[in-house]
Amino acid sequence: MSGYLPLSQEHDGPAPANIVTPWWAAQKAQVDYFLAENAGLLLVICSQFAFASAGLCVKLLETLEPPTPTLELISFCCCTVYMLANGISNPILGPKGVRGLLSARALVGFFGIFGMYYSLNYLSISDAVVITFLNPFAVALAGYLLLKETYTKQDAMAGVCSLIGVVLIARPTFLFGGMTDDDSNVTSFERLRAVGVALIGICGNTGTFITMRAIGTRAHPIHVLSFFSIFCIVVGPAAMTITHEPVVFPMTWNWIVLLLILGFSSIIGQLLLTVGLHYETATRGSLGSFSELIFAAVLQFVVFGTVPPFLSVAGAAIIISAQVYAVSPYFCRAP
Repeated sequence: MSGYLPLSQEHDGPAPANIVTPWWAAQKAQVDYFLAENAGLLLVICSQFAFASAGLCVKLLETLEPPTPTLELISFCCCTVYMLANGISNPILGPKGVRGLLSARALVGFFGIFGMYYSLNYLSISDAVVITFLNPFAVALAGYLLLKETYTKQDAMAGVCSLIGVVLIARPTFLFGGMTDDDSNVTSFERLRAVGVALIGICGNTGTFITMRAIGTRAHPIHVLSFFSIFCIVVGPAAMTITHEPVVFPMTWNWIVLLLILGFSSIIGQLLLTVGLHYETATRGSLGSFSELIFAAVLQFVVFGTVPPFLSVAGAAIIISAQVYAVSPYFCRAP
């Protein structure tokens, strides 16, 4: 006879009650899910705050002529030292297999920045901003065609609404009329050329998003930043020589501090953008770039005391609502 008794087919007592999850645990689970699903986009949005801070420094340094390439040299040296100290392989040339993409990212990134700054010489800030924020649509199209990324109706609606918000904030003169902050001496040809260069800048920014998505996790984010910095070291002085731009050095401590903040903010912004695009599609990542305009308006109010008009507040509300809609897990993402 076996020493084991058969299992009882009847319950010895009442069935246990369903375990009730505490409300705070349920809320924490929802927050964790939200962060996991949108970590990349949130990092991109954080990068836009860094870029807005850099733009504020540029605004405060209006009397300073073209930035010196020394800051790019410092960033490259810091990146190299960081990689050597942390044992990252191939700190100078980058990993094999993605060196071409790293070089391409540096090239298109340079022209992306150049297009924006050049256009500001001949266009009003509002007109230049509106042209620049056509970039998310170009990124969405390129990501869909080149990287085969999904492009949902939710992304499209968020992008269109965000662009409407940008137009309300920027209020370009060709739509709203009124006075313009353009230089009265700017000719029609110079303005047309500036628009063309700004469109080249959009192509550069689009290439930046696409190449960083193509690189993915095959290279460390510092590799991307290092390649971009060293490319600017080479191309920047060469371009200044060709265009006969003088080299300007800071002469006061205020300039030095602002330049250091500018360089630090730019590095942090590029790093956060690179890491964010490791985990997010180019389409949704580009939506985060709209938040830079909101951060810039807030910083301008804090530093200069400029009170935004009603249309700017309405535009900011539309942009925030569109981005919440884009990242919200409570909306179905139908293709």
